[in-house]
Amino acid sequence: MTLFTRTGFWLFFAAFLCSMPAVAQDSLHTSEHLSVDVRAFVLLRTPLTEIVFPRRELDIVQPEDLGQVLLYIPGVQVKSYGGLGGFKTLSVRSLGGQHTALTIDGFSIFDTQTGQVNLGLIQTDNLQRVAFSIGHSADRLQPVSAQMSGSVLALSSFENQFGSFANEFRYTGRAGSFGQFDNYLAFKHTRKKMYLSGFGKYRFANGQYPYSFSNGYGNYSGVRGNNDFRDGYAGLSAGFRTGSHSTLRFTGRYHSSDQGLPGAVIIYNDGAGQRLATSGYRFNGDFRFERSGFSLRAYAQTSLDDMTYTDPDYFNQSGGLRNQYHNRLLQSGISVVKNIRYTHSVYGGIETRLADLQTNIVNFADPLRFHFFGMGGYAFSRGRFQSDVQLSTQYVSNWEQVSQTTREYRVLNPYISAGFESLLHNHLRVTAWYRNSFRMPSFNELYYNNVGNKELLPERAHQLALSADYTLRPAKEILLLKVNAFFNRVENQILAIPTKNLFVWSMQNIGRTNTFGIESSLSSNLRFGKAFSLNQVLNYTFQHTVDISDPDSPSFRDQVAYIPKHTASWQLTFGYRRYGLRLTTYYSSVRYSLNENTAANRVPGFVTLDAGLFNTFEIGDKHKLRVQFTAKNLLNQSYAFVRYFVMPGRNYLLTLSYAFH
Repeated sequence: MTLFTRTGFWLFFAAFLCSMPAVAQDSLHTSEHLSVDVRAFVLLRTPLTEIVFPRRELDIVQPEDLGQVLLYIPGVQVKSYGGLGGFKTLSVRSLGGQHTALTIDGFSIFDTQTGQVNLGLIQTDNLQRVAFSIGHSADRLQPVSAQMSGSVLALSSFENQFGSFANEFRYTGRAGSFGQFDNYLAFKHTRKKMYLSGFGKYRFANGQYPYSFSNGYGNYSGVRGNNDFRDGYAGLSAGFRTGSHSTLRFTGRYHSSDQGLPGAVIIYNDGAGQRLATSGYRFNGDFRFERSGFSLRAYAQTSLDDMTYTDPDYFNQSGGLRNQYHNRLLQSGISVVKNIRYTHSVYGGIETRLADLQTNIVNFADPLRFHFFGMGGYAFSRGRFQSDVQLSTQYVSNWEQVSQTTREYRVLNPYISAGFESLLHNHLRVTAWYRNSFRMPSFNELYYNNVGNKELLPERAHQLALSADYTLRPAKEILLLKVNAFFNRVENQILAIPTKNLFVWSMQNIGRTNTFGIESSLSSNLRFGKAFSLNQVLNYTFQHTVDISDPDSPSFRDQVAYIPKHTASWQLTFGYRRYGLRLTTYYSSVRYSLNENTAANRVPGFVTLDAGLFNTFEIGDKHKLRVQFTAKNLLNQSYAFVRYFVMPGRNYLLTLSYAFH
């Protein structure tokens, strides 16, 4: 057992003992942005398969992006490829990121070209709520494709909803280590029957952080290069109440980014000159009608995205590589729900997507993909028993214009769940469920010259889980204990491993994998008098994910690459009135860079510690000012989520937030 492993084990064992008098905090009371009183945490009982981060929690964590929020959800692994400027992708219970649907204000966010949404580019300044659901989303008016996914990450923004006041203004500014600066600005005007908002953000950093790592023969130190970035977005949103039971919303948004692609840090060869520039437009709108137990939502979205990848060191007659991509997407759908006598409900919907990819690469496939989703379900709830049955279908037609060939896929995806609550004042809940999900390879996975593998098969996943939680509410404390046991079987799992840099990957099907796992969450909310509070959350996940494709393979029954068996986090917040201190610890055990679990492929485990001090000032009844200072990786550990993509050492961030209404 290494020093990191021993340290992590005893640290989290101590945290577990400290948590025993109390319990967990899957979701906290939602409040207006910046009205943070750290004494006022209140535990809400969300659906058993859902975890919620309200604006209050996001203010305290002060994440630089969405990836940092997801680190503290049991069962979720975030792969960060080098910190600032690097990509961040997620895996849920060992399933790839494409089995998780990402929505913002009810509209899907996905990338048919790369298949991976870069969580590092999704900022949290404007988010009012982050809700993560696994197996099934409680919101049946979400896009149909999201409801059919293995899990759903649903974000709610400040800009795209009716406000509580006539005029609201938000500003957040940050400055930190490695040349970090960013500014977010939003204004919203609300009347009885309409709202109009404008918003924008711009940030940059040079990303030049020092690092050190051991390659087995000695230690190597350097400064991270080609890790700079500049990105921003701007948009307008409007909503209208078109009747007493209906609303109409529209949003337009432009985004742009330019970033270096830091390569793998290899001794004597850590240079990289590759860059990635992206820009694009997204327009969406929806109509919502609710009356007498009937709800309907029709939605549509289009996006136009451009991407340019340059490699000045590429050996060819042109003296470098400059690949340009143009990705277009059209999406539309309708979701409906009908509640019958408070105990029965039927729901369903259909959705279509049409996407293509064009490029300046000679003999590229120029693919065009049509994707149809259809779903119907029935839910029953009576007394303390609930059940839900859903059957969905997908049809995919993938046409390659250059070769004039078409591949078609038709699949059925069932879902079933059953649960009950105990007679002990609703303190115990138990739910069992099964879901089948399906995902197509992305365009890059299939066709990109340095990445693509046209022989890739679609991936299918079978998820089975048993979940339970227990809540204790004595007079002066709130306690929640949640435990999930799960089993996943994945067929034709697509494994992506970065090779040269963050744009050049290796894609392969690895046949079948099995995952056995347990997640646990223990949270507490203690109050001492009228001024003091102590809140903590302790999460632990065990995942045994093994390759069972070929008994003759050297990787048979070995842990799948980059899936740690053990991860844990501990979050402790001490509050006095509107002052607070936040400590956050994250632990990941040993992983392997390839499916063969040999010593040469071993990636060491690590422990990180972050600390933050914050205070909120109220200026009259309409102004709120919040200041927070955060020290990240306080122990200055050298670590990496992905081998040779070293993360930053100790660094600092100062945040100033202002709100007016």
